[in-house]
Amino acid sequence: MPLVAQGLSPFSRAQVVVVMLGTNDAAPRRYLGKRHPVALDDFRIRLTTVVRNAMGEGVKVLILAAPPAGSVAMNARIAPYRHAARDVAAQTGVHFHDPAASLDGLKHESAAFLLHDGLHVSDAGQAILARWLDTLFVEG
Repeated sequence: MPLVAQGLSPFSRAQVVVVMLGTNDAAPRRYLGKRHPVALDDFRIRLTTVVRNAMGEGVKVLILAAPPAGSVAMNARIAPYRHAARDVAAQTGVHFHDPAASLDGLKHESAAFLLHDGLHVSDAGQAILARWLDTLFVEG
């Protein structure tokens, strides 16, 4: 039974919440359909709400910027949301990291980071992110 159905907060069993938002909000592939980007102010408000709700439950929060996309155009559309995520982290006093750092020094693996659509993280990309997150948690 879902936690909310049990009258529990989604954060009730968490010690740490990792939040990575922005890619879909930016609608980076909007040329493929009728998607429109979420207004940046709305994005900031929603992300701040998630962070404050988690903090209100005593949960530590780590905000990750949206991961890099597979084209210059998509990255340009996502960039304002990456910056907004950094701003929300600073304003709420939570940790912020950029997953692009997980690809530093991994040029041979970075091609496998994304699926063929150039947007979604592949299984190999998830493994790269997991190893990187592990270093963040272990090394501080």
